[in-house]
Amino acid sequence: MRNSSIAQNRKSVTFRLIGGLGNQLFVLAAGKYYSNQRNIRLQLDCSFLNKDLSKHWVSIQDFQISDEFIYKRKFIESNYYLDRIRNFLLARSKAVRRLQRLAKDRYTSKKIGFDSELEFTSATYIMGYFQTWRYAEKIKDKLYLELELITTSSWYLEMKELATLEYPIVLHVRRGDFKNEINSYMGLLGEDYYRRAVQHLRSKGNNRSIWVFSDEMVAAKKLLKFLDSERVTWVSAPKGISTPEEELMLMRFGSAHIVANSTFSWWAAYLSKSSKCIVAPTKWFKDIEDPEYLIPSTWTRIESSWEAQTRD
Repeated sequence: MRNSSIAQNRKSVTFRLIGGLGNQLFVLAAGKYYSNQRNIRLQLDCSFLNKDLSKHWVSIQDFQISDEFIYKRKFIESNYYLDRIRNFLLARSKAVRRLQRLAKDRYTSKKIGFDSELEFTSATYIMGYFQTWRYAEKIKDKLYLELELITTSSWYLEMKELATLEYPIVLHVRRGDFKNEINSYMGLLGEDYYRRAVQHLRSKGNNRSIWVFSDEMVAAKKLLKFLDSERVTWVSAPKGISTPEEELMLMRFGSAHIVANSTFSWWAAYLSKSSKCIVAPTKWFKDIEDPEYLIPSTWTRIESSWEAQTRD
């Protein structure tokens, strides 16, 4: 490894958590992979959760994760303050060296998915989305052991028992902030995608019931009206009793998965030990390049279809 001598002198690395639960899990996987490769301690910075564009009100702190959670929001992360500091310090040689050292100690991935440069950075503070199976696959056993909920509701335990009896097809519809104009590049998957996905599973002999999970169940029922003749359970976690974290963990117990273009259902499918077939859209984002190495080769790809974007 190019920076092995530097890595041996380091005791820890900090990865910044960002976004919703799925994105946080991708950061966790990348952080565990990186720290395990170097045999150093992993710290997870929670300072940016539920701030600005990351207001999802969920956290991987609800899982039995052994790594250290910290709150260490660095003022240097803001481009505005960074520009002001740079202008102030450029005339001072000692301060310039300090600024250069700060820049060297931080690394921001330019990729949404797999980042080949992550292997070689010696930074102590790392930022990025890291939406890829390649980091998770290397430490999958550790993830299985640690991604258990610290506490569970009676609703979750009852639904988990029912799911292990039925082993349904788990289908996820993502709406929420995907409808916002600022997120229009992500795209809202349409009825044709879900119809083709269900037909594919039926053609493979999976005739089990379908459990639908969604952040907007009314919209999901309208989208999936073609399921009227199917055995469908519309799974809605009771507010104030259950959590999105429980919902993701419940989604693992399926005989097959139809994922949305959402990291939430990506992780539910990836962490499943019972799923025999995982269906994902051929195009993850409607209008931008998809993350590299996001979809494992063992998953089945079904052609994406898109709904018209409406302004909220």
